[in-house]
Amino acid sequence: MPAYAGKDRLSYFPPEEVELVRQVIDGAPSGSLVVAAHRNYPLAYASYGEVGHYWFLEDAKSHVREVLDDPAGTLARDMAGVAPPGRAYFLLTRGQIASSGMNGMLSAAELRRIERSVADSPLFERVGGNSAGVVYALRPTTGSTP
Repeated sequence: MPAYAGKDRLSYFPPEEVELVRQVIDGAPSGSLVVAAHRNYPLAYASYGEVGHYWFLEDAKSHVREVLDDPAGTLARDMAGVAPPGRAYFLLTRGQIASSGMNGMLSAAELRRIERSVADSPLFERVGGNSAGVVYALRPTTGSTP
């Protein structure tokens, strides 16, 4: 009998996923922002007074379409308002991919395409990752927003 009607893929966070998110939350300066597809990742509500959380799949469909059309550019604009010393992080984990696909939000292929766009963009730098997910930080800009 499958656990929780077969939803264990989105309900169980392996130790690697917990560790990855803990590194982001624990290492983020006060005033930072964690951007993710949605809230299905461990510690999504951790350090809420010090680190903000933004889940773009909770936005209007028109904004989600903008993210799909130009992932790195749209996410960079969404993340650009974080004032130093805070940093803006893009987080994608195995739990988000499973939940998004199982709940009909975005497919794994769409989320991977967003991740590839961010990975290939000079606006972002990879700051963490393991078998359960990946984290990119928006590079600090000089002057205007990207």
